[in-house]
Amino acid sequence: MLCAALATLIATGMIHAQQQMPDSLHTTEEYRNYLLLEVAFGMDVDLAHRNPANKLEAMSYRKPRAFAVNLRATHFLSHHWGWFADIEIVPLKNLRGKAMNDFVGRLEQAYYVNTGYENMSDTYSLFGMSFGGAYRMAFGRWTVYPKLGIGLTVADEGKTKTMFGLKEKGGQGIYSLNYTSPPWDNYSDAFAIYTMSCGIGVNYEVFRGLRLTFDATYTQPLGRQRLRGILTDLYTGKTTVYDYQASTIGRRLSVSLGIGVPIYFGKKGKTRSFHTDHSLPMRKRVNDLMRQKSERFGWKRRKREEKP
Repeated sequence: MLCAALATLIATGMIHAQQQMPDSLHTTEEYRNYLLLEVAFGMDVDLAHRNPANKLEAMSYRKPRAFAVNLRATHFLSHHWGWFADIEIVPLKNLRGKAMNDFVGRLEQAYYVNTGYENMSDTYSLFGMSFGGAYRMAFGRWTVYPKLGIGLTVADEGKTKTMFGLKEKGGQGIYSLNYTSPPWDNYSDAFAIYTMSCGIGVNYEVFRGLRLTFDATYTQPLGRQRLRGILTDLYTGKTTVYDYQASTIGRRLSVSLGIGVPIYFGKKGKTRSFHTDHSLPMRKRVNDLMRQKSERFGWKRRKREEKP
């Protein structure tokens, strides 16, 4: 839905731009073949749905907003089309302890609980990687490029074991409760999700070798994450399996500001500008601009043949 809204906004802007006659025409290096290398800093916003009843969504809890670093390359191969590659690094504080305390609190209503959460690290990092295509629109020193890509989101909270020893209140039952992720004998809290992303990049040419950049990207996971809980009766050995799924873990919005260094390819072009008086009527403005271009580039207009 967000991608569709972004596409509609871009299309509306393009139509509006075509309807407006600019006060100057530019023949610049804005459409040259170049590779833009960026370093950007911003914010990563978690948009995942969190349901306390879903153990997987509860255990994957993170701060709603976090600082992020982006390393990005954008290469325009033609006037309009190009590709981009983006790596986002989001350092996060491990909040599993809070989520687990809430979970244990609910277990303690029916059981005496002995927790066995081992080797939990205090911090971890989320890595987002994406690759795709971009379409460039240049307006003088400004360049705007909507983009669409696919990628991978990876997070690793370290090797942990989520195990509980349970003693039934008012009864003799003793149980163990283990949570694992696929493959089901794996106790790692790492996950990797394939994603689709859509966004828009904007850069402003300060001078030929430096650009200020802005980027906003929405990322949507393409798969589901799974978690399995196994409750074992230690007297009888009987097991009960609980499966949980989540389709929104990894959904996020990234916004960043940074600087970019362009690396140009091909022959260097000269920058030429053509200006006219915006107070003139539209027809005269167009004729004035075309006359300047004709004089600059040596174009010759066809003379109308006089009728005999």
